Amino acid sequence: MGSRLNRVKRYFELGRVFSAMLTAGAAILGAYAVGIEVEWWQILIFMAVGFFSHAFGCALNEICDYELDKKVPEISHKPLIKGDITMVQAFSFTLVCLFASYTLVIWFFPHMPTLIFFTLANIFAAAYSFKAKYTPWAYDFTLGAGLFFYTLYGAAAVGEFDLLRDVLNFPMVMVAALIIFLFEVFIQWGNAVKDVETDRLLKVPTRAVVWGYKHEDNLGIRDPNLVYGVIIKLFLITMFIIPFFLDSIGVVDFGFSNYLIGLPLYFVFFIILGIPAQLYSIYTMLGRHTRSSYINFIVKDGVLTWLACPFLVVDTIGVLGAIGLFFLPFIWFLFIKTILYKTPMRPGL
Repeated sequence: MGSRLNRVKRYFELGRVFSAMLTAGAAILGAYAVGIEVEWWQILIFMAVGFFSHAFGCALNEICDYELDKKVPEISHKPLIKGDITMVQAFSFTLVCLFASYTLVIWFFPHMPTLIFFTLANIFAAAYSFKAKYTPWAYDFTLGAGLFFYTLYGAAAVGEFDLLRDVLNFPMVMVAALIIFLFEVFIQWGNAVKDVETDRLLKVPTRAVVWGYKHEDNLGIRDPNLVYGVIIKLFLITMFIIPFFLDSIGVVDFGFSNYLIGLPLYFVFFIILGIPAQLYSIYTMLGRHTRSSYINFIVKDGVLTWLACPFLVVDTIGVLGAIGLFFLPFIWFLFIKTILYKTPMRPGL
């Protein structure tokens, strides 16, 4: 029994499934952005598909990054690097996850737009692992594009959302998808500065490598790496403001139904929680960092950015629902860690 549990642990680590509900959360956010009540069974299917989709993409990335990861001592514990899982077993795992995700999508959400968006999301996820990491600028945007389409897949699954036909009928869907896109683009910014020393050795053309960043450098306002990161954050803040702005001037009707002090409820939450959180992240980007401090930064920023996302759909999901959607990835993380390791936290993962 112990050896079987350890085997499960290693496969879960290969697929990085501890953060799988963030992937599922993008689809759930897209579903609620349509403006209809999502049924409980649909949420469960989104979670199951998100689990397999996340595991597929991450395991494939582990396979493709094998040679790179071998040169990073801090991650020598990874299942492929340590030899606990063979390359053939890893490929088999990715195929099983991909097949399982498609089976669920086709069975429960049999709409052509759903399948198209879901397939595009997988294509971009695979392209990132196989090619994009070594292609200038593709590294920065490919995964973001994948999650953009993953958000649209969630919208199409519950509302038969068609990108060309319904973008004006359901404007919050596109806003949510673009926010998730920018969310991931910034994570890639963080990964690039975190791994810049190894990427430079292997000639991975991230912006951090191209612009000559080193961990010993003091990241200041004249550094193009900082400027680029701040620009992503400013675009992200702008995307949260756009629904309020366009609705208030009567250009696009976002269908807001809940107001507080004369402002849409989502925008009140963004002013109170979202803007301070994003400004804090910008502030903490300044200065000198190590690889380990960047890891902490990426985790903190991910939590702070995701905090604002569920409140985009607060009119549909309600305040308690938005809070629940925010906590979903973290409850999942703690649950899986506790089941496998008897503790909610485990160093080195």
